[in-house]
Amino acid sequence: MTATATGRLVAAPALRPRPRPARRSFVDLAEALDVDDGGCGPAVRTTELRPGGWIPPVDPKTAYVVADGAILSVLRVGRRAGAELLGQGDVLTADAPGEPFQASLRVLAPSRVAALDARAWSAVAADARLVGALHRSVCRRTTAATDRGVLLQLAGIEDRLGHLLPGLGERWGVMSPQGVVLPAFLSHSVLAMLAGVRRPSLTTALGRLVQRGDVQRLADRRWLLGPGLGRGA
Repeated sequence: MTATATGRLVAAPALRPRPRPARRSFVDLAEALDVDDGGCGPAVRTTELRPGGWIPPVDPKTAYVVADGAILSVLRVGRRAGAELLGQGDVLTADAPGEPFQASLRVLAPSRVAALDARAWSAVAADARLVGALHRSVCRRTTAATDRGVLLQLAGIEDRLGHLLPGLGERWGVMSPQGVVLPAFLSHSVLAMLAGVRRPSLTTALGRLVQRGDVQRLADRRWLLGPGLGRGA
């Protein structure tokens, strides 16, 4: 089933998703740290997270690597909010931002995080391969922050979605016979924060994209990107 322009779900051909190999740069840090005790890096302790809010223990000496799953990092100022979507190989800390910002973490799908404590940091510092993986992870987030800054300068919400959705497809999408499919955890509220707009405005803009056939909402709440938006997958 897919969503019509009015939002009603109608029948559609069944999808047979074929997971695409994740880009190596997205996973090399998690793999190098041997979060599954199966590689040559230092084994680190992991924590399984269920969907919902997550408050990591505050320890200035500890950082966390996303082993798998999806975590939304949200930054608020008053009633305004922006967000970054973190996944496998990304590094985060429990540091609180300065005033007037308020930060929170929201687990969107079952996830695991690996703790980089003092012991793990010592192993990282002694292994050039791990240092390189950490550097690539940090550089990737820096580039992503620059990309978001450019995205937020686009005046039209549809223009923002036209750049945001293909980017999400590159990392989070799976291929199907019909095109690129994005996960159901990318709800209207999540997409609104990623696009830097209010949810009602986001919903209106998505409706216009649905009318044009650029995106469809499936019965299982996933998103099917049209040929124009699926070009980046």
